[in-house]
Amino acid sequence: MQVCERSFAVTQHTLEAAVAQNRADRSAAYIALSDLEDALEAPGPGRESAWLDTVINALDSFVAALDEQARHNHEPKSLFSQIAAEQPRFEYQINALENELDTLAAAEQSLRNQIKAQSAQPEIDVQDVRTRLAELDSRYRIHRARETDLVYEATNVDIGGKG
Repeated sequence: MQVCERSFAVTQHTLEAAVAQNRADRSAAYIALSDLEDALEAPGPGRESAWLDTVINALDSFVAALDEQARHNHEPKSLFSQIAAEQPRFEYQINALENELDTLAAAEQSLRNQIKAQSAQPEIDVQDVRTRLAELDSRYRIHRARETDLVYEATNVDIGGKG
């Protein structure tokens, strides 16, 4: 995203609205991630097909939440856009975080498609599915922490771990 796309007057009201939107997006993603983790932790042996359907549904919700968060992050009045407009020194980090979120959402979607294709097979490796999703989910948690750090450093606003 170019700096000119981010240029607009930042007011306290627009900042508060952007923080609220960011918290709402992060909260929705956190809830979806928690639901996915719950689905992954459910017993799989003897009920692999039903287990996988539950995991896929939870993964669909998580991918949708990531896509929504990414969409809002790219808007001209988003929190990241406001930070970049007021403090251009964060532009590179913001772009890196936005790209990372896009990449994570695409990776989650790709893995979802791979898992869905496996659901037609008679043998489902529950541990493999858990391991592959846990790695991506861990990357997302680290991403969230880096977002939190950047926002706090730039605005002195704590967007919270669950928000």
